[in-house]
Amino acid sequence: MRKSAVKKTKQRYDKSDALAICAVALCFLITLAMCFVLGGEAFIAVVRSGGSDGTDYYLLCGGAYENISLARNYADLMKSRGGAGYVLTGDDNYEVILSVYSDSAEAETALGASGMQGAYLLELTLLNPSCKWAGEYAGKVESALGYFDIAYDELNALARGVAEETLTLTDARTRLDVLGARIAEIKAEFYAATEDCADGRYTEVKLALVTAAALIDNIDFSSPSGGESAAYACASLRYQLVQLVMCRKALGESLS
Repeated sequence: MRKSAVKKTKQRYDKSDALAICAVALCFLITLAMCFVLGGEAFIAVVRSGGSDGTDYYLLCGGAYENISLARNYADLMKSRGGAGYVLTGDDNYEVILSVYSDSAEAETALGASGMQGAYLLELTLLNPSCKWAGEYAGKVESALGYFDIAYDELNALARGVAEETLTLTDARTRLDVLGARIAEIKAEFYAATEDCADGRYTEVKLALVTAAALIDNIDFSSPSGGESAAYACASLRYQLVQLVMCRKALGESLS
C-alpha cells in the first residue's frame, strides 16, 4: 500500500558576493554538522516534502518510534548490523532508515529479505531541475550536477560489495579516495567556470559539491570499540548514501 508525503509502501561569485556566499555556506554546514550529531533528524525535517517531476528513490525503513531515544537506540543496533541507522523525523514520529535504493524492484526485494515485520518503504522524488536559468552556462551546471549519479552509484556499489564480502575494506577505501578526487575535480572545474557568475543558484550548486565531498570524507570504517568492522563500514557507507540523496532532494527543490 502506497502513501504520500514522503510516500510509504507498507512491507513492501562574483567576488563581491564572497561574504554572502560564506554566510550561506556557514549556515548550511552548521545544519550539516547538526545532522552528523543528531543522526539526521535536524536536516531531514527541512527536506521531507516531495515532488512529482523527477526520479524516485526508496528508503528502507526498519520501524518508527514516538520517542527519539528509542529511535536512536534502534538506529545504533541497526548500524551494528550494517544498516544506515539514519533517523528521519516525521510529523509525529521518528523513522529509522536502513538503506536507500534507486530501483523499486530492488527495494521491494530488500524489504522482503529484511525479515522485519514492521519494515516498510518510504518513496522520495528527487526533482530534475532545469538548467535553462544558467543561460550559456547551462552545460556547466548540468555537468556539475552529474556529481550525484557518480557519487550515488559508487557509494551504492561499495556498500553492496562490503555487505556481500566481495570487496575488502582496503579496496573500498582506495575506491573512496578515487571518488573523492573525482568530486573534487568536478567542483574545481565548476568553480573555475562560474567564478564571475553572481546568481545565488550557482552558489547552491557549489555548496552541493562541497557537501558531497564532505559526506565522502566522513565515511568511517571503525566500530565504537575502535577497530575496523565490515558491518560498521557498510553502515557508514549507507548512512552517507542516504544523506547524499536527501541533500540532492533539497537541491532539486531549491533549483526547480
